[in-house]
Amino acid sequence: MKNFLIKEKALIASVMALTLTAVSCSEVKQTDIQGENKADSQENSQQTGENKEDIIITLATNSTMRSELKDEIDSFNALDNGYQIVTKIVDMEFYNKEFETAVYNSDEDGLAVDFHITQDVMNTDSIDIIPSYTFANQSKYEILKNMGAFMDLYPFMENDPEVNTSTLNQHILSLNETDGKLCSLPMYYMVTTLIGETRYVGNKENWTVDDFISCWEQMPEGSTVNGVRNSENIYRGILRGNLETFVDYEKVEVNFDCPEFRKILEFCNRFETTGQKGEWDYESPIMVSPRYLDGIMSALLFGENSGTSMDCNPPYTMVGYPSADGQGAFFIDSVGSYSISANSSPEKQKGAWEFIRQFYTEEYQQENVIEKYVDNIDGEEITHFSDEKGFCINNKAFDNIADKIMNGEYYDGKYSIQGVEYTSPLPVKEEVDKMKKYLDSINRWETTLDRQLWNIIDEEIMAYLAGEKSLDDTVYLIQNRASILVSEQS
Repeated sequence: MKNFLIKEKALIASVMALTLTAVSCSEVKQTDIQGENKADSQENSQQTGENKEDIIITLATNSTMRSELKDEIDSFNALDNGYQIVTKIVDMEFYNKEFETAVYNSDEDGLAVDFHITQDVMNTDSIDIIPSYTFANQSKYEILKNMGAFMDLYPFMENDPEVNTSTLNQHILSLNETDGKLCSLPMYYMVTTLIGETRYVGNKENWTVDDFISCWEQMPEGSTVNGVRNSENIYRGILRGNLETFVDYEKVEVNFDCPEFRKILEFCNRFETTGQKGEWDYESPIMVSPRYLDGIMSALLFGENSGTSMDCNPPYTMVGYPSADGQGAFFIDSVGSYSISANSSPEKQKGAWEFIRQFYTEEYQQENVIEKYVDNIDGEEITHFSDEKGFCINNKAFDNIADKIMNGEYYDGKYSIQGVEYTSPLPVKEEVDKMKKYLDSINRWETTLDRQLWNIIDEEIMAYLAGEKSLDDTVYLIQNRASILVSEQS
């Protein structure tokens, strides 16, 4: 059995790649061509007075379209319900046949793709469904939401008996609202947080910056932060993972000149600079490390004995990333969100909802959050299950998956490494209940930063840690440059 307890924090946009399975270029091209032909047929039939053709719904996607999405498109198109989904591949300009996906050789390539999507969404009615993972840089998706480019999904839910505010997690819905409107809907979600052994960090969940610094000052000599003691890697593990809290695309403002940002920079600067090549030390006491809570199996971290036979650590505490309000943990999409274009006709918007709603039903979420696959080993069929894709946003699916995992219906806890058999525990109800309580306490959703903004912040902070700039100059330059960029993009 795989270790479900610890995963290294991924870079921005890696969330999308967790479940993507590439389809061939010929497949996606064929789908797109069929859509164009069907659209032409619809126009011709309207001109000649023939029977009304299906309404064409265009879904923007990329060349690494998830295989299950293609299956859902095919199934939906076979329903004969008056709608047909076609795909518009947005990154074919950068498609690489060898890798069977788009390959960006520079940030400018991704910017070019995002520019064209943005222009299509804002100025045309050529796209009806917009998934967040279509963008090379998902901050553009957030900016479009704030510009009113997407429909409010709540009205579509009002008369839907299966997908509505009662069947879906209301807390997750509220965190995805923009001015009270639900302009995007995540399929599954995860949490990213800092986690520490309770014997070092205590029982308090979610820290302020002062809590973080105070705890470090009480750690044993020789301790590390995420296994390192050099300033560059501490910055990347602690501050860089939480930069989103200093940017508000909705209000079009940045707050890098706040006291908390300065304190964290000063903390990072306490440590030696090694040109980003610090040595890793996992034998010494580790105060905190970044972690994902990526499904029900994560409830093991909330147990009194959260270690396994391979990892006999005492209990953990979720301390979050250090922040002004002590609410540093945040939710993230695990496979992306869906939106409906405000420029689409009412008929197409209705069809778009009919398509995306199926991803949020109890049946779909329960059957797809953990994938089943069968191996044939020496003539014997062995059934395996994948890791969870995240937490289900459908309430009943969430509870059903929790029950199945606790009952051992997916994993029996047994696994072997180099011929040695091990047994890992499965979550129990008390641990799941503690985790659910923690999920309910999180009040932030990740706002993915623009790649250009990342580069600005990295450039200035690396210069500060190298001793090339003062703290005041660093804060001023980041605040000024970031303010201009966010203002221009919004």
